[in-house]
Amino acid sequence: MVQIKPFEKLTLLDDFLFSVAAEDMEFCRRMLQVILGKKIVSIRRRQTQKEIKTLPELRGIRLDLLIEDDTGAIYNVEVQIRNIGNLPRRSRFYQGLIDIPLLIRGEEDFNNINDTYLIVISPFDLFGAGKYRYTFKNLCLEDPAIHLDDGATRIFLNTRGTNTADVSPELIAFLKYAESSSSELTGEDDESDLAYIKSYIRKLKSSREIGVTYMQSWEKERLLRDEGRGEGIIEGTAMSILTLLKDFGTIPADLEKIIVSESDMTLLSKWLKIAAKANCLDDFLLKYRN
Repeated sequence: MVQIKPFEKLTLLDDFLFSVAAEDMEFCRRMLQVILGKKIVSIRRRQTQKEIKTLPELRGIRLDLLIEDDTGAIYNVEVQIRNIGNLPRRSRFYQGLIDIPLLIRGEEDFNNINDTYLIVISPFDLFGAGKYRYTFKNLCLEDPAIHLDDGATRIFLNTRGTNTADVSPELIAFLKYAESSSSELTGEDDESDLAYIKSYIRKLKSSREIGVTYMQSWEKERLLRDEGRGEGIIEGTAMSILTLLKDFGTIPADLEKIIVSESDMTLLSKWLKIAAKANCLDDFLLKYRN
């Protein structure tokens, strides 16, 4: 049986602790200052577990943390524990979907699109060069001095880097802390960004209310796994819808693709009820879109 990890032992690389910490605007501001090495005056808004979708038949994304600062710059910060072999292309996909809502209908000047930063924090070296930080911007292969000024930056942070001379001591200390998140407060000025981050995390870990919430969320996830729910129940519901619709004849390929790719259980449950009550395929098509 999988044992629950004690709340006080969680690190910033844990989804739960990172999401809770990111609810604090000041934590977000100071974290960005450490990562980017620049001043962030204020945060306009921040969202955790932000979903971005386009068309029902196309894949959407769920962002760990989305931030907008006082200048309008957009920051997406992701924590990634395991190297699943697709982060470079995954970051490209995330970048594209983040860009979509940044210009409103009728906007003619593409120069008004926000600057964006996609930041991934991980305890492994994605590129194998021993660097704490890998920063990517578009440039010309024929003349690397020419940059494509599209306002997009992608940063991959490695908590186990070795190039100490190339990055700030504060960034190194932050990355080490992200992986260990011990409660010790040593070596920082009381007013420093890292001191605030450590103090805030220590405060969160001492909160009985948040600790109980963590235990409840873990127990809920365990029950879902033990009862064969989660992805299994989503897939099963989609198959049940298709089984009912097949009684009416051949299901259009585009409709079948929409149903099997849908991950919203509330929507699937609604479609299942409609399919159960439908008199024919056209009846289902008329009602499921509303």
